[in-house]
Amino acid sequence: MSETRPATPAVENAAPDRGQDWPFWLLMVGILVLLMGMPLPITDGDPAYYAVVARDLLASGDWLAFHADKPPLTTWLINLSFAVFGKSDWALRAWHLALALGTVAVTYALARLALPRRQSALAALILLTAVQFFYQSLTPEQDIPLTLFVALAVYGHLRWEREGRAGMCILSWSSMALAMLSKGLIGIALPVMVVGAHLLIDRPALPKGALRASALGALCFLVLAAPWFVLGALHLGRGFLDTFFLGGTLGVGRFFHQMLFSPTTVSPWLGLGAYVIFLPLGVLPWTGWLWPALREGWDARRARGSALWVCMLWVIVIFVFQSLAPGDKTIRYILPLFPPLAVLLGRAVAAPRWARQAAWVSLVVALPWVAIIVVVLRGSVPGDLGKYAPLLLPFLAAFALALAGYSLATFADGTRWGVAVLVLVTLLAYVLLMSSIGRNWDQISPWRPAARIIGELRAPKAPVLIAGPYSEFADYYIWRKPEFVGGDDLVHRWQEGSAIAVVPVSDLPRLTSPRPAIAVRIPTGLAVVANFPPSP
Repeated sequence: MSETRPATPAVENAAPDRGQDWPFWLLMVGILVLLMGMPLPITDGDPAYYAVVARDLLASGDWLAFHADKPPLTTWLINLSFAVFGKSDWALRAWHLALALGTVAVTYALARLALPRRQSALAALILLTAVQFFYQSLTPEQDIPLTLFVALAVYGHLRWEREGRAGMCILSWSSMALAMLSKGLIGIALPVMVVGAHLLIDRPALPKGALRASALGALCFLVLAAPWFVLGALHLGRGFLDTFFLGGTLGVGRFFHQMLFSPTTVSPWLGLGAYVIFLPLGVLPWTGWLWPALREGWDARRARGSALWVCMLWVIVIFVFQSLAPGDKTIRYILPLFPPLAVLLGRAVAAPRWARQAAWVSLVVALPWVAIIVVVLRGSVPGDLGKYAPLLLPFLAAFALALAGYSLATFADGTRWGVAVLVLVTLLAYVLLMSSIGRNWDQISPWRPAARIIGELRAPKAPVLIAGPYSEFADYYIWRKPEFVGGDDLVHRWQEGSAIAVVPVSDLPRLTSPRPAIAVRIPTGLAVVANFPPSP
């Protein structure tokens, strides 16, 4: 076995660190901007659904209940947040933002294995401001926890290799257990594939007592991960095993056939190249440095075992695995490669030789954004997408300005101010988007105003009837469990006794006996009605 040890940061990167702290200050500003999004309304159906599951479990008091098709960690964390802070949008996000910031911190720590402080802070800043990571950070579901725990698992292993501390080995195995409790088998598969590729290609010398440390780590993994899955298998039998381990939505079969139906789901053949498009989009506004970062990562293979080369292997393994797997192709599935890619990008962005090339690429990337802005301004957005145009227009304009501003600043004054302009205007774009969502979302989705009106009626025993199919947003925002009914069922339930209903305004003439005593119109052509007089 090779005795080659990973190079130290000083050897890996000979560029001097002159103590320039501007990436740290910009990172602090970026964190504050991200935290501004905590009270925003929920705009994605999946987080609303998981919040409903958590609410029902919290009400039942049975935190070990087996539910849905996801492992329990996300639901437990939502439960804990609701139990401590109460039910609100910011409470739904609080735990998730903490994990997102934890991922930023792990990225900094990972970068410090290879880079000086300033470049490591730049890597953390790049991760935080990448458009896909920023969006996912504000969308509480399983992908940020998975990304954090996969990153911790690989980081812990690298630290264990370097230092021989059993605690780092235990951290690695424990993180894999938490990753599995977040999203199932993929939580084990990704770190095992990354570390396995590193061990196979680099053949590093393992620390003394490796077998003992690994056995202790594996024991910790079993203690953390096994109980819930064992209880689920005993309680639910073959269906549970199929869902989480075999051909179900989180089993091995997930990687071989599609499970989702969404705009980001593509055919298997088209999916082979899907992430070639998704990755440059996801790392915006840093796309200009993507090729230089990958090139430098590949060149790092000459120093086998170096943290930069392991980061490159990490990116390759996840990218190739997700590309070749015939299952669903969605952009969030490659989120676990963002921390190592941010490390590679941090090195590339700090290198002046790539600045002008990145400026030209950024200028070219800005052109489609300008075209989209023109389409929006002309009112040519098709179908239901048109209602989102006012939300997106300020963001699109500022984001295009960030890319163009970086290019112009770099051509005029070199790298430092260009990168600062890029970061600050990108953060401004996020602020504008969040502000626009906060002001306008209730005109697009009626369920927050509907929930407020229903709460003001002070009729805890009256059923809440929703005319139409199930809506995660309605179920989430209306804390009292609503009933989704339609047609004759709505009329029948209305006539049984006191009731509150949310119905299309066009259906109000059907509710004639008894006639609505209260009727309040809300956006999107709906009305909240009740068949009893308002309380004094």
